[in-house]
Amino acid sequence: FKTLAGTALEPVLMISQWPNQAADSFSDFFTTRKTLRDEIERLNRQILTMRTSSQKMAALLQENNRLRQLLGSSERVQEAVLITEIIGVDPNPNHARITVDKGTSDNVAIGQAVIDDRGLVGKVVASTLGTSTILLITDQTQAVPVRSLRSGPQLIVEGGGGFANLVGRHVPGTADLRVGDTLVTSGLGQVFPNGYPVAVVSQFEQSQGNSFATIQAKPLAHLSARSHVLILFSTEEMPENYLNGAAINGQ
Repeated sequence: FKTLAGTALEPVLMISQWPNQAADSFSDFFTTRKTLRDEIERLNRQILTMRTSSQKMAALLQENNRLRQLLGSSERVQEAVLITEIIGVDPNPNHARITVDKGTSDNVAIGQAVIDDRGLVGKVVASTLGTSTILLITDQTQAVPVRSLRSGPQLIVEGGGGFANLVGRHVPGTADLRVGDTLVTSGLGQVFPNGYPVAVVSQFEQSQGNSFATIQAKPLAHLSARSHVLILFSTEEMPENYLNGAAINGQ
């Protein structure tokens, strides 16, 4: 009878336990969903962090390649060089100037030429203890004496404003100049050292009946997409410890 009574009561006991079991199940369900949400958020944060790190690594690799190119360029030039970082760009659209992180404390002086791994960038026009201002070759107040590397004619190219254009005016119409010619510094006026690449002729314009022509040229240096540049020093300008030490590489 006890066994039968116990057996008969089992469904009652099970039914009485359903609310508790159901509550436990719902609790486990919501706990599991919260855990999953937390895990998803954690993974999303981790993915975002990894993507950010990946982007930063890609940027560092690009920067490393640019510095390698600059170092390669410094080995090809005869003058001593100092690698500087660009820390500012003049926001005035009528000016083409940049600021670098080296100044008079690093023996930088007004008038020094500045290059990158592809060609002439400009010259130093102002210098403080820790910074210098560089007037780019495309500034409208800048003029660079150049010659054609192929044929030799000499001319003056002036800044066309912005970062992308140079103009040569009053060029003799008989000058042996062609689209695609490379223009290099001529050294006239002793403003810029002789032989540095400046630009490539992109247009040669001469109106009928005019004995003079106008040329358009594209700078070879990366004027608008550059993080570091080289300041040139002659042997007389560069201190002995720069020539023999790590400072020549901006270290």
